[in-house]
This record gives sequence, structure tokens and C-alpha cells, in this order.
Amino acid sequence: MNNPLKCIAHAFNLAAASYNKHARIQREVGDKLIHMITSFQSHFDNVVDAGCGTGLVTEQLAREITYTSFTACDISLASLVEAAILPADIRRMEIDFNELDQVSPHPNLIFANMALHWSTSLADTLSIFHSTLANNGMLAFSIPLIGTFREISNHYSCRDYLTHDQVISLLTNSGFTLLNTCHTTHINCYESTLSALRAIKQTGVSYVTHRLHKSLLGKNHLHQYPVQQLTYITGYFLAMKHHE
Repeated sequence: MNNPLKCIAHAFNLAAASYNKHARIQREVGDKLIHMITSFQSHFDNVVDAGCGTGLVTEQLAREITYTSFTACDISLASLVEAAILPADIRRMEIDFNELDQVSPHPNLIFANMALHWSTSLADTLSIFHSTLANNGMLAFSIPLIGTFREISNHYSCRDYLTHDQVISLLTNSGFTLLNTCHTTHINCYESTLSALRAIKQTGVSYVTHRLHKSLLGKNHLHQYPVQQLTYITGYFLAMKHHE
């Protein structure tokens, strides 16, 4: 399975049933992102959640804002099946970020909680979001930043994360005007290295494009480099597409 999108979908399909139980960080981050949105605006005619997963945070967003139309999108079909808990007026759709222009014409809000780091090209995705949004529409997203999983990055396979300033640069280069941004640090503690790595896997964060040497994947490796905590550095970004 060499196609990155298929690999990512496969990882989240496997994690769909366990995701909600282990997604405390994702829920906390989503809470903060939603609060940032509602401090600016609470009604949006047309909403798209890009990378909704199991709908855990989507459901809260739907409670905190008012809307006319709402579409929840994800690349993982199994996650969308779990998202059956969402209100009946929210349409679910299996689709990739870069196909968002096929979802709904000119949304007023594109929301993405802890999802856009899975884009194969964040620059391309942001450009597509900008062209898809309605004039004066809002993009709101959270994303892991460099320093995330720093406890394991030298010894276990991890994704590469951007800096806060790099994300801002990509946003402005895509034509967005930044409304608000901040970043937070969360630390989760674990009883063992195995429980820490399982927590990652059970939220689908197990696919990486570049793996470490195979000798680092065995069980003996768990005892060589013990992990008692995992750090999450998260960036929050609100941006607007001004009238063209």
C-alpha cells in the first residue's frame, strides 16, 4: 500500500472504533478552536468540517454555532460510520481535503480540527480552501506543530511538523488574512512506553511517510528508549478570505 492517502485512510479505519476513547487531546483542542470561532461569529450559512473523523468535535461545533447547511468530510469511511451519531441534518461525505471544492459551493466556514497535518501538501490544500470559501468566509483549524511527540521523535517513526511561523507563511501566501492565532502545550502521561505508543495508534496517528530503520521496530526497542509522557504542541489559526 504505497499510496499515502490510502495508507492514512487505512490507519484511521483501524482506529475508528477506539478513537473517541483515546482522543482527549483532540477534544480539548477542538473546544478551544470552537471558542475562538464563536468569539468572532456564531452563525454560518454553509459549514464544512474537513477531516471530521468520528464526529466527536463536529458534534460540539454543531451545538455551539447556528447554520443552514453543514457537511462533515473525512477520508476514512469507518470513521464516518462512527459519525452516525451526528445530527441528521449534517451530511457525511468520504472525500480528501483537496477535493473539497466538490463538497459544497462556497462555504462560509471551513473547520479542521487536528487534521490538516495529514494533507500531502498543506500549501496546496490551503490554496484550494481559499478558492473554495465564499468571500469573507472563515477558515478555522488546529494543527500539531514542531515539538509534538518530541519524546519519541529520535527513536520512533514520527511525522514531520511545521513551525507556527511556517503555517502563518503558508496561510498568507495562499491569500488569507490572519484573524487570530495562538499555540498551546499539552502533556499526557503514561504508565509504560507500550501504553504511550498504543494511545497514538488508537487515535490513528500511526502512519508516517518515512520510517526509521526496521531494527527500531521490535519489542526490544521499547525497553531501550522508555517513554513516560507525550507532548502535543498545537497551533490554532483563524483566517478570512476577503472579498475579491
